[in-house]
Amino acid sequence: MNRSFFPNPVIELNKVSVVLGRNLVLKEIDLIVNEGDYIGLIGKNGSGKTTLLKAILGIIKPKMGTILVNGHAVTSDTYKQIGYVPQMHPIKREFPATVYDVVQMGLYRYGVNKSKDVGEDGDPVMLALHKVKMEKFVNRPIGHLSGGEQQKVLIAQALIRNPSILLLDEPTSALDFTMVQDLMTLLRTLNSRYNITMIVIQHNLEMLIPFCNRLVMLRGIKMYDGPPQIEKANEMIQRVFS
Repeated sequence: MNRSFFPNPVIELNKVSVVLGRNLVLKEIDLIVNEGDYIGLIGKNGSGKTTLLKAILGIIKPKMGTILVNGHAVTSDTYKQIGYVPQMHPIKREFPATVYDVVQMGLYRYGVNKSKDVGEDGDPVMLALHKVKMEKFVNRPIGHLSGGEQQKVLIAQALIRNPSILLLDEPTSALDFTMVQDLMTLLRTLNSRYNITMIVIQHNLEMLIPFCNRLVMLRGIKMYDGPPQIEKANEMIQRVFS
């Protein structure tokens, strides 16, 4: 993994609390994510995992505390600096778009000019598809792909602006075991080869633990933050999911 000797924080949360309606969803979360980290984020439903990602993106504003992304306070522009893959809903077979069309949507989501924003090193769609090894499907209707292939295309959409940070919300939830293993291997490759910092929400701990370098467990508060393969982590897993 391409980490420098001295950690470089790319995301910093200081005493972040989030209230949705009348519910305190996150309470005083401290978290530092360093460049090159691959963090597995786990917790029961309602523990604040998706809320945490949306707070980092600037979609949800904390009630208290501060969030910095690359040393700057979160604004609407933060969403442009980070690749985000929300929970997947399978795309219907008759959906009228090709793989190329779907990936290209990642450029125009923000109303930007692709040549100005991405550069002139080549077709950004094909570059993104290359990273997820889906170039040969470029002209295929998106609805004709398997669930795992569709998810790779959506990851390519998130990568099209060359973000240094990628947030994924349960990227394997709609996939079978073989597809899960393939996708988790892809994410690890993106993390190590392209030095993309990742936070991945995942419920399949057996698949997550071999790939991430840190495990963060939430239950409204931060229950654990550390290596994924030590005895204390296993004890915390039991507490979080009990």
